[in-house]
Amino acid sequence: MNTKNLNLISKFIDSTVITLTFLVPIFFLPITTDFFELNKMALLVLGSLILLVLWGIKILLTKKLAISSSPLDLPILLSLAVFILSTIFSINKDASIFGTQGRWFPSLIGFATLVVLYYSSASNIDKSSTIKAAVYSFLLASSISSLVAILGYYNTPLRLFDNVMFTFSGSINSALFVASLGTALSLIMMFGEKNQFVKMSLTVVALTNFSLLLVLNNVVSWVLLLTGLLAVAYMVPVEQIKQSKLNLYVAAGFIISLVLLAALPATNKVVINNNFPREINLDVTGSWIVTSSSLTDFPILGSGPSTFNLNYTRYKPIYLNNGNEWSLRFDKPFNELFNVMSTMGILGTAALVFLGIAVIKLAFKIKNMNMDRSEEGNIAETLSAGLIITLVSFLVTYAYSINAFALFLFSALLVSKIKMFNKETDLVKHVVLSFTSVSEEVSLSSLSAVKKEYFHYVISAPVFALAIAGFLLTYRTYAAEVYMKQALVAAQKNNGNTTYQMMAKAINTNPRKDVYHNLYAQVNIALANSVASKANLSDTDKQTLQSLVSQAIRSSRISTEMLNPLNPVNWEVRASVYKALIGAAENSEQWTINAYNTAIQLDPTNPKLRLDLGGVYYAKKDYLTAANLFRQATTLKPNYANAYYNFAEALYNLKDYKNAKTSFEAALSLVEKGSADYKKVAEELNILKELPVVAGAAAESSPSEKPSIEPITQNTGATEQENVKQEPLTDPNQLKKEPKVSDIVNPSTN
Repeated sequence: MNTKNLNLISKFIDSTVITLTFLVPIFFLPITTDFFELNKMALLVLGSLILLVLWGIKILLTKKLAISSSPLDLPILLSLAVFILSTIFSINKDASIFGTQGRWFPSLIGFATLVVLYYSSASNIDKSSTIKAAVYSFLLASSISSLVAILGYYNTPLRLFDNVMFTFSGSINSALFVASLGTALSLIMMFGEKNQFVKMSLTVVALTNFSLLLVLNNVVSWVLLLTGLLAVAYMVPVEQIKQSKLNLYVAAGFIISLVLLAALPATNKVVINNNFPREINLDVTGSWIVTSSSLTDFPILGSGPSTFNLNYTRYKPIYLNNGNEWSLRFDKPFNELFNVMSTMGILGTAALVFLGIAVIKLAFKIKNMNMDRSEEGNIAETLSAGLIITLVSFLVTYAYSINAFALFLFSALLVSKIKMFNKETDLVKHVVLSFTSVSEEVSLSSLSAVKKEYFHYVISAPVFALAIAGFLLTYRTYAAEVYMKQALVAAQKNNGNTTYQMMAKAINTNPRKDVYHNLYAQVNIALANSVASKANLSDTDKQTLQSLVSQAIRSSRISTEMLNPLNPVNWEVRASVYKALIGAAENSEQWTINAYNTAIQLDPTNPKLRLDLGGVYYAKKDYLTAANLFRQATTLKPNYANAYYNFAEALYNLKDYKNAKTSFEAALSLVEKGSADYKKVAEELNILKELPVVAGAAAESSPSEKPSIEPITQNTGATEQENVKQEPLTDPNQLKKEPKVSDIVNPSTN
């Protein structure tokens, strides 16, 4: 065995773990459509694959397979097994394997990556200095993350991407998690340090992270901070606290000053940015309704990892339509417990709760262990506190790459720590399988045998095969995202050719993304409308038009019929494609109606879908059907100005002037006074009031002559939330004037 090469491999493993610990909280790249989560997951996959390859090389050099066995093994492997089973029976396997756009974790690939990270780290790290360096790397990264978030919070010229909500971690919730961890862990490390310069540096780290928690003043941050402080009080010996009085005085002085500045009226507006936007999350009630409904339909294994977005549209409660976020389609619930229950069912919940309990037990056993703290300080206590805070984060927010990474990394480091300093305990065992001790021939089957000098190659082969497969899958996903980002940048610059080409490359690289096909369909139909708007079409233009329309239809059918037929967004896009072809392609009107009806079945409480479908019927002068659909929209969302306005227009055409007047008044009470929409509704209402039948100079039609529409009452309930933001009014009379593909085109849409 080459000792020099083995030491080099060990150094590479240690360096990879330390580098990942530093980069994951702050890593991002603006070259993909998703700057943060995708790049963090890609970094994790790449880092885990590197560790896996290095581990395979180590097996070849030592002719031994060494694995750290701990109480976490069974729950981790059970959780992985449930992830696999839930993915097999998922309602959208692609999403369950790879994640959804912008939400790449939790997914089967993401969870498997963390399992690889855990075992390759726990089984190969054997130096206390490596663990300490990893902890310091995370603390440094937390400081950088909090500083950048603070720059954005105060809207300073140094903020990145001119965005006040920009954070290296990717979101406000994840930034708060990193800051909470940074605050608590740096305090525990500070109490265990003997070097005064290092102690003061750790104090500064704690205060930097605490500053972000204070100014953001978020419930998530306070829950996590309180958890961290309780962990500090439990883990740190009293004598260590007494020896750190200077640092505590400095911290107390800073905190008191900051709190006073935030509390005093004279300085409050300087310290606190009251206009800072908040991250929008689904509330607890809505999360539980969606989760319980999903559990009813998918009790054992759930709907599949990363499918909460499909559950949300299917089970969304009507009351959410009353708020400003009514049009959002949430892809995450309030916390990760709801997400696991909804997407992985009873088995998934039991397996992951089992894992959480095992982690907690391991973390609390550190307190009673007799560890050598002469060199590394409170490393074990720091890791234990980090695990406790991370587990609590899953109860107050959802899972993302950073807190999932922290859970598995800190677990691996803690297992390594116990293995190094408590070799006499049975808690963690270092299991070694030596291939040199295998008998001369090891039978693999009745037909073949492998000599012992080749057996380590057989064992290491799956390791390298897994690494290669993981790299190829990651490359395909990542390269497609890069192409799509280039397409979107080109679209912003009105460069249609580049947009079209880059989208085609993205789809060719990763054809399993329904989002890509939806965007491609919309781009094709937009280009077709652009070509069709020309005064005189040449034969080349007609051929181009034909090709664009055919591709738009093909892409919309791929996303709805092949990739994700349960996603209402896909059917909504398909409806918009066919809607653009009304009057140009035979039966396009009916295909539009069919697509909207399917979308409504998948998203039954969405008033916008009924408004759009009503507009199609209105355009074909079926005012009765249109009116009933507009009426349904007002029922689903009683403060929906657009629905009342369109309902009034349909009633006007049905000559039901009395109810039309009531509906116009409801719309007028909901739109912003003085706005263009307000003036438009007021003008139409005044014209309506001048009609003799409304003014009382003429008799109304007999009840038998009236259309069969449920009348609305005076805007009771419609004005309950006048502060709710309204979308611009859609005038159904303008629908027929939208640009359509030329009648010259008659594509085959069968």
